[in-house]
Amino acid sequence: MFSTNLFMPHGHCYLWQPGLLFAQVVSNALIGLSYVAISLTLLYLVRRGDYLPFKGMALAFGTFIISCGLTHFMDIYVIWYPSYWLDSAVRGVTAIASVATALILPSLVPRAVALARGARMARARGIELEAAVDDLAQLYTKTRELEQLKTEFFANVSHDLRTPLTLIMGPLQKLAQAENLLAGQRQDIEVALRSANTLLGRMNDILDVARLDAGELSPSYASCELDALVREAASHFDVMAGEREIDLSIEAEETLVAELDPSSIQRVLLNLMANAFEHTPRGGRIRCSLERISGERVRIEVADSGPGVPPDKRSQIFQRFQRGEAQGERRFDSSSGLGLAICKDFVLLHRGRIVVLEAPEGGALFRIELPRRAPEGAEVAARVEPPTQSQSGAAALSRQAPEPELEPSSGEGNAVNKPVVLVIEDNVDMNRFVVETLAEGYHTVSALDGREGLDLALNHSPTPSLIISDLMMPEMNGERLITELRNHAQLDDVPVLFLSARDEEALRTRLLRSGAQDYLAKPFSPGELRARADNLVRVKRTCEVLQRALDSQSRDLEQLARELAQRKRALQDALESTRVAREQAEQASQLKSDFLGMVTHELRSPLASLALQLERLDMMDANPAPAVHTLRQRMNSSIGRLSSLIESLLEYVRVQRGHLEVRPERFDLHLLVTDLVDDLKIQAEDKRLELSLRCEGRLPQLLSDMRLVRLAVLNLVGNAIKFTDEGSIAVALSYADERHLIAVSDTGPGIPDEAQHRIFQPFEQMVTTRKKHLPGVGLGLALVREMVTSVNGTIALESKVGVGSTFRIALPPFVVPEAEPGADDPEPGADDTDSRA
Repeated sequence: MFSTNLFMPHGHCYLWQPGLLFAQVVSNALIGLSYVAISLTLLYLVRRGDYLPFKGMALAFGTFIISCGLTHFMDIYVIWYPSYWLDSAVRGVTAIASVATALILPSLVPRAVALARGARMARARGIELEAAVDDLAQLYTKTRELEQLKTEFFANVSHDLRTPLTLIMGPLQKLAQAENLLAGQRQDIEVALRSANTLLGRMNDILDVARLDAGELSPSYASCELDALVREAASHFDVMAGEREIDLSIEAEETLVAELDPSSIQRVLLNLMANAFEHTPRGGRIRCSLERISGERVRIEVADSGPGVPPDKRSQIFQRFQRGEAQGERRFDSSSGLGLAICKDFVLLHRGRIVVLEAPEGGALFRIELPRRAPEGAEVAARVEPPTQSQSGAAALSRQAPEPELEPSSGEGNAVNKPVVLVIEDNVDMNRFVVETLAEGYHTVSALDGREGLDLALNHSPTPSLIISDLMMPEMNGERLITELRNHAQLDDVPVLFLSARDEEALRTRLLRSGAQDYLAKPFSPGELRARADNLVRVKRTCEVLQRALDSQSRDLEQLARELAQRKRALQDALESTRVAREQAEQASQLKSDFLGMVTHELRSPLASLALQLERLDMMDANPAPAVHTLRQRMNSSIGRLSSLIESLLEYVRVQRGHLEVRPERFDLHLLVTDLVDDLKIQAEDKRLELSLRCEGRLPQLLSDMRLVRLAVLNLVGNAIKFTDEGSIAVALSYADERHLIAVSDTGPGIPDEAQHRIFQPFEQMVTTRKKHLPGVGLGLALVREMVTSVNGTIALESKVGVGSTFRIALPPFVVPEAEPGADDPEPGADDTDSRA
C-alpha cells in the first residue's frame, strides 16, 4: 500500500523547477503549520477554559483542522516520494473529520442561538449593572454629603445650646448656695441642676462625636503623672462609695509619667468609673489599677462585681447607640449609647486599645493599654498637674452616676377614697416629679422598672385606677408591659398613659392598638399631665358606675324593651308629622316663588310706562323749576331702585326654580372688572371713598358665564360702597391653583360673628326694617352666592366689627355637567318669565 516503485514523484509535474518547488513547499508548510497552531490553541482552550461552551464541537473542529494540515504536509512529501496511497489515507481521515464536523454543527445551532441571546442579555444586564453602580456611587456621595451636613448640624446645635444652658446652670448654682431655702425648694433646685448637667453631658457627647466624625479632634499631648490622674478621677466617687458601702480600691505605681492628653484620658476614666458604680450593687467591689507593661506601654483596668457583659455582646459594647437592654444583663450605657463609644474613640486617638473581659471580682473588666510616649513629631507640653473636675467632667459624672434613692410611695396621709395611680418610671427624678404632680388628688404608688410595676399592679389593693408608665425601661419595656397588662382580666380595663421622649406616629399608633389609652410626649407641663390623668380616671370611674348600674338593672330589661318599643312608635309618628310639614313647607315655598314671579312680572309693565312718562316730561320741559327738577330726580332714583328690586326678585325666582341658565365663554376677567370699577367710581367719589383695583400678575382667560360673574362682582362692590361711610374699597384679582380669585375689601362697619352664617340667606339684613335707612330687601348676597355656585365657584366672608369686611370669590374653569334624562324638558305650567327677562 505504501510502495513507491510504481509511481513517480509529484515533482515531475512541476518539471523540477526550483522556483515552483519552493513556492509549493513554503505555502503548504505555512498552511499546515497554521492549521496545527489553530488545533493546539483549541486543545488548550478546551483543557484550560472551564467556561468554554461546545467543548465537543471544539475538539471535532480541531481534529478537522489538524487533518487538513496533514494533507498540506503530504503535498510537500509527495513532491519527492510518491506515497500516494498514504496521501489518500490522510485525505480520507480528513474527509471523515469534515463530514463528522458538518453533521455535528447543525445540532448545535439552537444552542448557539441561545448562547448569542444570553450574550445580549448579559450585555444588557452589564449595562444595567454599570448604571446601578453609577447610581450607588452618586448615592454614596450624597450620603457622605448628608453625613457631613449632619455632623456640622450637631456641632452647631451643641455650640448654640451652650449659652442658654449656661444661663440656666449659673442661676441654679447660685440658688443652690442660698441658705434660706425650704427642703422642697432645695430638692427641686438640685433636680433641675442635675438635669442640666445631664443635658450638658449629652451635648458634650454629641459634640465629641461630631468632631470625631469630622476629623477635627486630635490629642493635645502633655507630660503628666498618670498615677495622679487615676487617683484624681477615682476621688470623685469617694462619697458615693461610702454612701453605698462599696469597696473602692486604687492600685497604681508611684510616679508613672506618660505623654498623653490629660483631659481625654480623664474623660475616659470618669465614664468607666461611673459605669462601674452604676452596675455594682450595694456592698460590692470596684478596683482601678495602673501598671507598666512590656515596652513603652501602660495598662489601666477598671473592674467591678456587677452582672458583667456576656461574651456574645462584648464585640458590640463599644458601638454607638448600643445600650444593652436585655433582661438580667448589664446595660452597656445608661445614657444615649455614646459614652463607651467615645471612650474607645479617645483611646484609639492615643494609638491604644480597649477591651472588656470578665473581672476576677465577678463583673466586667475594662482594660486600656496606652503608649507612654507621644508619636514622633507631636508637640508635647511641659509637665502639667492632673485636671480637676471641670464642667464637662461634672456633667459626665452627673449623667452616669447612680440616681438618688426613690422615696416611699405616698399613701399614709392620702384619703381612703382617692383613686390609686401607679407610676412606673426608671428615672428617679422623673418618677418623683410625676408623683408630686398627682399627689394632691391621687394616692400614688411608684415602681422603677416594668417588672416591678406589673407585680404592683397585680398585687396592690385596690386595683389602680390609672397606670402611668415610661416607654424605655430596664427589665420590661413599655410595649411588653401593655401586653402583659392586657393578658390579666383584673387589669384589662385599667387605662394606661405612656410617657416617652419618642414622639413617633408609628410608635404611638402601635401602642394605642395594643391597648394604651393615651400617649404624652416629653417634655410636658404638670397641668397637661394632671388634665390627662383626670380625664382617664373620670372615664374609668364612669365606666365602673355604668357597669354597676347595668348589673343592678338587669331584671328590668323587659320593661326597657317595652319603653323602647313605645318610643319607637312615637318617633315614627313624629317622623310622619315631619314629612307632612315638609311637604306643606315645600308647597308654600313654591307658592311664594310663583307669587313673586307673578308680582314682579306684573310690576315691570307699569314701571316701564312710568319711566317713559318721566322721560316725556323731561323732553317737554327742558328747563323746569328747581323744585320740579329735584322731584323728577327723586322719582327717577326711586324708579331705578324699584327696577333693581324687581330684577333681584326675578333672579331669586329663577334660582329657586332652577331656571338660572349658565352660558360659559372665555373672557378677560381683568378687563371686565376694570370696566366695572370705572363705572362705579362716580358713586364712590360721591361718598368720598377711594375705590382701587389691584391685579397680581397676568391672568389667563376665564371660562365662565361673564354675565353672572359681572353681576356677582357688581353686587359685592355696590354693597361695599353702600355700607361704607369713610375709608376705602379695594378689589384684588389673582390666579392660583388653576382658579381665578376675586377679593372685595372695605373699611365699613363689619359684620358680627353671630350674623356671618346667615348673611347669605334671602331677605336677611343686618338692621331691622323699621330702623334701616339704606335701600334693599336683602337679596343681593343671596343672589351672589347662588350665581357663584352656579358657575362652580365658592364665596367666603372675613369680617371684623369696626375694621371692615372682605368677600373672596374663587372661580375654577366652568365644567358643563352631564344633562340628566328629561332635564331639559320644560316644567309643566312654567311661565316664560325667564326668557322675557
